[in-house]
Amino acid sequence: MILFAKILNIRWLVDAFCFYGGGKGGGGGEQTSYTTTLAPQLVPYAKDIAQRAQGIASEEYVPYGAERLAGMTDAQRQALEGYKGIETSPLYDEAAGLMRRGAGQTTAEDISRAMSPYQQAVTDIAKRKATSESQQALERIRSDAAKADAFGGSRQALIESQELSNLGQRLSDIQTRGDQAAFDNAQAQLQAERQAAMQGAQGLSSLAGLQSAAEMQRLQAMERAGTIEQADAQRLLNMRYQDFLRQRDYPKEQLGFYSSMVRGIAPMMPSQQYAYAPPPSPFQQLAGAGLTALGAYKAFQGV
Repeated sequence: MILFAKILNIRWLVDAFCFYGGGKGGGGGEQTSYTTTLAPQLVPYAKDIAQRAQGIASEEYVPYGAERLAGMTDAQRQALEGYKGIETSPLYDEAAGLMRRGAGQTTAEDISRAMSPYQQAVTDIAKRKATSESQQALERIRSDAAKADAFGGSRQALIESQELSNLGQRLSDIQTRGDQAAFDNAQAQLQAERQAAMQGAQGLSSLAGLQSAAEMQRLQAMERAGTIEQADAQRLLNMRYQDFLRQRDYPKEQLGFYSSMVRGIAPMMPSQQYAYAPPPSPFQQLAGAGLTALGAYKAFQGV
């Protein structure tokens, strides 16, 4: 019974192996390998290729010592500096000053400054004329009084007093009209100055805008010219770098060409095929021993 139990355990192992490893009863199949032999006439070339490849692989890294990127040109730097200062035109400050002047309030000092001195001269002339006319009137009054033997009388004094009073009023009226005319002229002049200041501010602002636009166009043209110059310099640097890469990789390219030519000019030797059966695994050996023991047991029992 012990031997039978051991045989059953062996058969369980066989079943388990067949379950995980594949189908039952199947042994390991034959395996085929292929070998290709290099033609004898190509061996020297293969050795030469290997030696050259070894030499190239042992070379030290050679860095590129020249510049890779083109820097900013003088035109680009000048354009950049110009962009920074384009908003600082003095015309803007001058226009702002005129704007404040045009929007300001009129003061007594402004009126006094704007009043023309010639207006007072005109007023003085009118006053002298009035005084002269009054003097002539007084002389006629005295002459008439003398003819009427009333010279120095109360009536003459009353008439002369009235004439002098009229002269004073006339002179006052003349001065008042002169002052009013001077004031009106000053007001008109100041108003004209304010309007001129506002118009001047608008004109300067427009001029400053045109000047800024023209300056912007000039700077943009300068920047474009600098960019074209930089791009041309960059193309030259790229060309030099590509030349460096071609010179550096030239031995590798030649070796690749050499190797491809060697492989192409002569075929390889015919391949050889080998078929063999792999040795049984430990599980297969154990299963075989178990089956042999089982057969012996059955023969012993007469089954």
